[in-house]
Amino acid sequence: MTGKRPLKSNPNIKLHIPATDLGLPGLEIVRMRVAGYSIELYLEQKYNMKREEKMTLKYIIYKDEKYFVAQCLNVDVSSFGETIQEAQENIKEALELYFEDEERKKEVIQIDEVLFGETVVNV
Repeated sequence: MTGKRPLKSNPNIKLHIPATDLGLPGLEIVRMRVAGYSIELYLEQKYNMKREEKMTLKYIIYKDEKYFVAQCLNVDVSSFGETIQEAQENIKEALELYFEDEERKKEVIQIDEVLFGETVVNV
């Protein structure tokens, strides 16, 4: 190996790469050590990962001509699907998107019991 010096370990070398580029959200590479020909990468929790909260919400599903409509009773969110299962999946997704805004958690109406009824009115 003429003219080449071996690489020495240096703990002061820092390399900052968003870990999302590596498919590791919430982690960041903070140090790279070079020892001989091997490279060691150290990952550190850099960001506060959003803690997933769970909330139980009530919804109804009814058939409206061609589609099944899912309507949440706790907040004003609805969705639909060609099948009951698709309507269920779509209302869940719509509610998760709705609650991405933290302020909307304050708008939830607490519903403990659900009863369904039907009546005839003069129109």
